[in-house]
Amino acid sequence: MTESVVIEPRDPLIVRDGRPFGATSGQRMKSLSWPTPTVVHGSLRTLLGKAAGGDFDNVTFVDGLKQITLAGPLPFVDGSLFLPRPLDCVVDDGSHAWAARPLALCAGEGTDQASGIPLSPVALPDAAGDFKPAKQPPFWSVSQLADWLADPSGENFQPSPDDDWGTEFLKPLPEDCRTHLQVDPATFAAEQGNLFSTTGLDFTRGTELSGELSTRLIVRVDACPPTFAPALQSLNQLHSLGGERRLAHWRWCESRDVWSCPPRIEDAFRVAGSRGGTVCMRMVLATPAYFSTGWYPDWLTQPTKDDHLQGVIPGTTVTLKLIGAVVDRWRPLSGWCYDRTGKKRGIDLPGPKPIRRLVPVGSVYFFEAAATEIAALLASSSGIAPLWLKTVCTDAASKRDGLGLAAWGVWNEHPT
Repeated sequence: MTESVVIEPRDPLIVRDGRPFGATSGQRMKSLSWPTPTVVHGSLRTLLGKAAGGDFDNVTFVDGLKQITLAGPLPFVDGSLFLPRPLDCVVDDGSHAWAARPLALCAGEGTDQASGIPLSPVALPDAAGDFKPAKQPPFWSVSQLADWLADPSGENFQPSPDDDWGTEFLKPLPEDCRTHLQVDPATFAAEQGNLFSTTGLDFTRGTELSGELSTRLIVRVDACPPTFAPALQSLNQLHSLGGERRLAHWRWCESRDVWSCPPRIEDAFRVAGSRGGTVCMRMVLATPAYFSTGWYPDWLTQPTKDDHLQGVIPGTTVTLKLIGAVVDRWRPLSGWCYDRTGKKRGIDLPGPKPIRRLVPVGSVYFFEAAATEIAALLASSSGIAPLWLKTVCTDAASKRDGLGLAAWGVWNEHPT
């Protein structure tokens, strides 16, 4: 049974970015475009801890909460899951989708990469010409993403136009901007000049103004200690989420089909593997990922100075060789640790968490794998399922927080 928690924000969520906010450092609170996994998972662990007794000064109790393994949050609309758009899809002003692919270098060609890692440059086909990329929706339905990932060339994919994204795509969440003031506790009057503003993510405005279905968040529960399982399966209540203790409704649900791998993804791998030789695989990040090596997965290594990065996908026996990648700028992740057992552990807690550089969602990695290994994976009882929306991070904390969830597909080179 696959367990999930559906979260319906009742108020605009305050999800701060890393910019300073305060009386002397800036009076505008900016918001991220989507809540980070650590924000949502921290609130969920706190909620389950309260329901299970709330003994937050007990080391064993707190360690049990930290062992709850979660994945997400991702958009959830009318029973359907949505995933971030892949960065290898570029749409022109005529609403034609072009696929970015690694280019084969000819004799005498090369790159000026300082890392020393052999990689092929990723570019659009020559037929695309010069154009200004059109704006795309930040989230696609699983069905649309599967269509894109199962099409090796991307030539058969038809995106919706910018002004009519339809029900298969999600628009950016509306922003709720509010101006606040500081009140003098002695006079209960506003203090002159002490104004500040906050920006929140409004999950409900679409329903109220245009009749559209509201966007919710969904979190998958991969592991939950027995101490907290009863509280999880009876979850149905209001609890705060994000800054300023804005309220959201949390409820448990069973959701096997939501997280399952679309059949056409497995069919695409069967077709690619039947040709023999190598299978070209794509990995798209559905949640931000933390790798100790920086922009590329830390389970990839470089056997020799002139060889490609290669390694085994976590949880499988499939060896991949990295050919190229489309990766956006890193995103900062920090926060505040509220663990009250720090003194019992001999460490200085609570306190600020160290900043980590995350690989952003939508980043695409292009790999090659042996067809025999893919065939063996497909021949197993689970098939591609162990790869779909599972974490590709290796450190324990990132795995528990659901960082690095990945969707998989196939690709081929541009025709010459």
